[in-house]
Amino acid sequence: CTRRNVTVGLFRLFGVLRQGGFKIENPRNLQTKHIRFLLDWMERCHADGKLQSSTIQGYVSYLRILCGWIGRPQLLDEAGGFKDPTIGRRSQVAKVDKSWEGQGIDIGERIEAAWDIEPWVAMALLAQAAFGLRRKEAVCLIPACDYAGDVGVLFITRGTKGGRARA
Repeated sequence: CTRRNVTVGLFRLFGVLRQGGFKIENPRNLQTKHIRFLLDWMERCHADGKLQSSTIQGYVSYLRILCGWIGRPQLLDEAGGFKDPTIGRRSQVAKVDKSWEGQGIDIGERIEAAWDIEPWVAMALLAQAAFGLRRKEAVCLIPACDYAGDVGVLFITRGTKGGRARA
């Protein structure tokens, strides 16, 4: 997934360079002026509300990766940073409570309503509520296989991020 995101992000950035009049045939020909153009583009898009800080952080990360691949890791630093130092900064603290309780939703009532429509969905919701599972983990859960009886915990690997086990 990460490789795909980097690839898609870099293709988009090279598309932006092409729209800006730069015809780069080989990524090794990337220069400071190209990076500067991309940083200015990101800043303009952020000001227009077209790019969020998290997207900008991702693009800068992809550019760092690319600069490392072409053997010029200092290229991004040579181009200088954003003119506005707040660009690409984001808060790691939630400003809105998106939990079921925070939204005034009665979990038990919703699970019962889901049971009448589709029992499998209700079981996944119940597993999420009971064990704090993510959606995909709950859908992929097989209790008979995932329960480690000797220690009394669920040991989940199917549906986890990166296939890393959660206990």
